[in-house]
Amino acid sequence: MYVWVMRNKGSEWQALGRCLERGPLPFVPLVEAVREPFIPSRGRLPEDPATVMAKLNSRIKILAHAARVWIDHGNLVGTFSTHDVLEMLRIVYRLDGRAATRATPVVRASSPPALMEALVRVARTQRAGLCIRVDGVTHLESKAAIVSDLVLQAGVDASEIDLVVDAQDLPRVVSHDELRDRFPLFENARTFAIVAGTFPPSITDLSPDQYVHKLERGEWSAWQQEMQQETAWRRPAYGDYATQPAVYAPSPSFPGSPSVRYTTADQFVVLRGRAGPSGVGTDYGQFIGHARFLRQQPYYRDVLDTPTDAYVEWIASGAHKTGNLTTWRVASLERHLMVVARQVAEYVPVLAPVRRNSR
Repeated sequence: MYVWVMRNKGSEWQALGRCLERGPLPFVPLVEAVREPFIPSRGRLPEDPATVMAKLNSRIKILAHAARVWIDHGNLVGTFSTHDVLEMLRIVYRLDGRAATRATPVVRASSPPALMEALVRVARTQRAGLCIRVDGVTHLESKAAIVSDLVLQAGVDASEIDLVVDAQDLPRVVSHDELRDRFPLFENARTFAIVAGTFPPSITDLSPDQYVHKLERGEWSAWQQEMQQETAWRRPAYGDYATQPAVYAPSPSFPGSPSVRYTTADQFVVLRGRAGPSGVGTDYGQFIGHARFLRQQPYYRDVLDTPTDAYVEWIASGAHKTGNLTTWRVASLERHLMVVARQVAEYVPVLAPVRRNSR
């Protein structure tokens, strides 16, 4: 099982939609509400929260008919009062039928008590279970106590609770053994997953004076190393943030550079482009150069051939347009999701002999 922590943004939904077009999703989406719609930016006024949540509700209805989905409003706490977040929840969870039973609310260990109580009520009403998210792997003793209290408060069987431990950008700080000791729930929970993401908070820190940046997919290598340990206990599902940072911060209002993010078997490759002054006069023809460079690399199309690679070929031909920041971001996400889904599917069966030998 693969968990993708996606943000409620257009590019992410486009990438998810393309995956849906090919059949059942090879991952479980954990959808995070974001603050961007409520932040004024150049040429755009803040959106009405009710409108934003109604749109999310429509998307959840469609998605939940095809797959199970977790919904997390934790990013809105601080920007909005707890009362306002509760009002938003009421709009999002106007669900019935199959959608109601497959859209699971997420409660964070750091959530305000009033929000925790509201999400537990939603879990009981919707009968979709409850996802408990341990956000961060510091102060685990206190977080373990919070999780235990939440389980008692929820009053539902452990088989209806999903436990997601979010290591954020520190996937190697805590071992799976320690998490097992801290959270006994993991053994009986409906889902036990560990998510992390080591993609940098901003690629602006990657100098455009260096064209190619190769970054370790630390979340993937850390999970593999832990999974290779002999053990008889339940193994966690793998989760990540794709080619986005794990620690959420609203996207900057200025336009990004025409850079490309490409997921390989064990790395993120970032090809740095150069933006024009204040986003004016940016040469998006750089994307053609990126595409031609990629298809000459030994890691191109490794793991599997994806629609993203067909897009690279299409742009590299020079007979079409260059693409833009959005189309390339969607392509980046789409390739990552397909690569990781294949890797997880192929990796887990290899672990069976280790599990048997440990008994």
